[in-house]
Amino acid sequence: MQDDEFPRLETAVGALDYVAMVVDDLEAETNRYRDLFSARISETENHAQYGCSSAFVDLGYSRLRLFQAHGSESPVTTLFGPHSLAGIHHVCYRVDEIDTARSELQRKGYRPLSDDYKRSPQGKRLIFLRPTNMPGPLVRLEERE
Repeated sequence: MQDDEFPRLETAVGALDYVAMVVDDLEAETNRYRDLFSARISETENHAQYGCSSAFVDLGYSRLRLFQAHGSESPVTTLFGPHSLAGIHHVCYRVDEIDTARSELQRKGYRPLSDDYKRSPQGKRLIFLRPTNMPGPLVRLEERE
């Protein structure tokens, strides 16, 4: 199947923006994506309040956001419990109306990690939701504008 043959689906959530993964060595992983896939790599961001650093990997057709924890107590690793420090942390969806998307996901059994919205570095409202009664990564909703 060619990329342009995939059906366009109507969704209440929004368009997939990126997939976030926790890695053991951020520099090595970003270098690997740059060297093997000619990916563009963003500047590394330090998130001291969460005990981690991250960088975006732009593959041209999709993006990854790679996180490296600064220690075992970082919230990006405690999500996985006693498992490895590496894995998919969350999937981010860009949405036109965050309140509507949040309500729809809550109706489907997702629960917000907090009652309040956070702000992205660009000032956009965002929220994380956890799937209940099912395995899977967190869902991050982020407003487009």
